[in-house]
Amino acid sequence: MKKNTLITALLIASTITFMPMHSYASSTAFNPGSGSAQELYQLNSKDTSIYWRIPSKTAYTKYVSCKAGQTLGVGVTLADSSAKARIGVIDPDGTYHTKSIEGFGFFQYEISSSGTYEIYCKNNDSYDFDVVVNYSLN
Repeated sequence: MKKNTLITALLIASTITFMPMHSYASSTAFNPGSGSAQELYQLNSKDTSIYWRIPSKTAYTKYVSCKAGQTLGVGVTLADSSAKARIGVIDPDGTYHTKSIEGFGFFQYEISSSGTYEIYCKNNDSYDFDVVVNYSLN
């Protein structure tokens, strides 16, 4: 078994174990430069763990329906510990609330008004990488 395949499998197994919350959501992928949809890998839409292989300089999002007063937590683990990404939330008005990470990171956002928000992860590196995203809505 290849080292990257083993690492990815371990990341997916461990993240699914530690964040078992369920929420209804749909996924989409986009490249902000071209605006075109792209293929992405995802688990069942009721799961809160997502696996994506994100091409260089590309961002993927997942739509999540939220209510005012909730907190949306987003945990991201990149298969390459030196990989750089930008993670966060896009609110219904299209405003980005993000931070930069290297290897892994967590972002928490307080929902101010009910609506559809997007979990956001952008590959800021010059190569494609695998990412596991876990989110919780409390």
